[in-house]
Amino acid sequence: MYNNDFYKNLNKPLCTPAPIVFKSAWGILYLLMAVSFIIIFFQPASYFKTLSFLFFGLQLVLNLLWAPVFFILENIRLALAVAILLTISVIACVFCFAKISFLAASLMIPYLIWLFFACYLNLCFITLNSDKF
Repeated sequence: MYNNDFYKNLNKPLCTPAPIVFKSAWGILYLLMAVSFIIIFFQPASYFKTLSFLFFGLQLVLNLLWAPVFFILENIRLALAVAILLTISVIACVFCFAKISFLAASLMIPYLIWLFFACYLNLCFITLNSDKF
C-alpha cells in the first residue's frame, strides 16, 4: 500500500526512530487516546463534551490522513501541513478534555508530545530533501 522505496530513499535526520519505535509508540498512543475518550464519553453532557467529541473526531481524521499524504501522494510538504493541523486539533482536544477530566487530558499529553516530534521530523524531511522535490 505504501511506497517503502520513497521513504527509504529520503535523507533522514539522525533522530529518526527505528520503524519498531514508530509501531510501538503508536500502539501505546492509540491505547491512551482510547482510554481518554472513554473517560470523556461517560461524563455528563456539556458544552465542552460536545467540543471534545468534535476535536477528537477531527484529530482522528487528520491522523488517518497524514500517512496517505506522506507515503502514497509522497507530498511531504502537504503532510507537514496535515501534521500541524493535527497538532492544533489535539491541543484543542486536550483543552476541552481538561475542562471535564484532568486524567483524560493528561492521557493525551504523550500523544501531543509525539506530534510535536512528528512535526519536527516532517520539517527535517523537507529540509534534508529539498533538492528532490
